[in-house]
Amino acid sequence: MAAPVYVGDLSDGDAATAATINNRVLPLFRALNATGGGITGVTGITDDHIDDGNIAAAKITGVAMVLDTTQTATGDKTFSGSFTLTDILVLTHSAFADADTSPSISAATVFETANTGATTIDRFDDGVEGQVVFVIADDGNTTIDINTGVAGGIRTGNGVSKTLVAGEVHAFIGFDNAGTLNFNEFARSVP
Repeated sequence: MAAPVYVGDLSDGDAATAATINNRVLPLFRALNATGGGITGVTGITDDHIDDGNIAAAKITGVAMVLDTTQTATGDKTFSGSFTLTDILVLTHSAFADADTSPSISAATVFETANTGATTIDRFDDGVEGQVVFVIADDGNTTIDINTGVAGGIRTGNGVSKTLVAGEVHAFIGFDNAGTLNFNEFARSVP
């Protein structure tokens, strides 16, 4: 049985432009079941998304990538080229362990402090260049200290240590500081 034809779908050899991809009514890609032809023997691809954990790190490239409420990209994905987000972006959220002076930032983007006693954070573990990290102060016991001499070291926006006040939000970005990954504070919100 031949695969069904979808109006507006691209065929082999068709040129794809941002305009043709962005104006599509149907999902950017489609997996069909065995009776409908199309992609067979592939797990993890369903109508309009790649299921997390079913396909190893995927790289999605091209002149345009459009995500809306019906499309998801989770897990290890790299997007290059034009990227349009048509819905709310939800960042992963976690809490730093109590009294951790060099918390790991590999599991999330937004972190809350929850220190029951005085704790000085002077570096972030497991970060990468270009990574953006938001720290929300949920206590008055956390100090962000400057330590640019070590991997993951932190540099505050004004160049001095900062004891956080509950409700503050601080934003950091990972950068290469003469061969050492550091995190530079680029924004803060004080309640």
